[in-house]
Amino acid sequence: FADIEQLLGLLDRLVEAGLRSLKERHHDLILSAADEMVLLGQDLSAQAGVVILTDPSGIVLARQGDGAFSVEADRLGLDEGFDWSEQAIGTNAIGTVALERTALTISGAEHLYCLNTSINCSAVPIIDPSGELAGVLDVSTSLAVGHDTLLSLLRRSVLEIERRLFEQRFPRHLKLRFHSSEYLFGGIRDGLLAFDDDRLVGANRAALELI
Repeated sequence: FADIEQLLGLLDRLVEAGLRSLKERHHDLILSAADEMVLLGQDLSAQAGVVILTDPSGIVLARQGDGAFSVEADRLGLDEGFDWSEQAIGTNAIGTVALERTALTISGAEHLYCLNTSINCSAVPIIDPSGELAGVLDVSTSLAVGHDTLLSLLRRSVLEIERRLFEQRFPRHLKLRFHSSEYLFGGIRDGLLAFDDDRLVGANRAALELI
């Protein structure tokens, strides 16, 4: 595209009332992700990047991160209310992860639109205790910033977000916490199961992998 207005013209954005309603529906997700987004934003402070949280469809719910790249993020529509689903904007980390439900990095020219060829984006799906997609956590930076380490940080943050979602969903249920290694037990990779009497009603991603 010749200018940013052409790109932003293709992006759908919720008006204030619609965004407020969407945030209310995903209050638990936003609350569960808030601290992790702040920590990631601090990690990115010296690397020029932003942390993005979206709903399951790819609409931005929250953004964290100050600095030079935040201006570029504004220019590209990486802000609250914008729709970054693959259907709306084509290949990008947020939209593709929402569709494929797998962690990945989209770098430079791998983005569909040429105005995004100057950025690197990594995203990880957030899975709720019912096994459904709760949202997507994304880190977007300048192309100069490598994402090998950032993707690992994202995965770790998502595990913690999923744990908090689990605790919010089942505050008073009987819960079983376990790990295959006694030396690793007690960390963010513990399996979590929730029971209503003798009926299993919830499991986190780590539990499903361990089982």
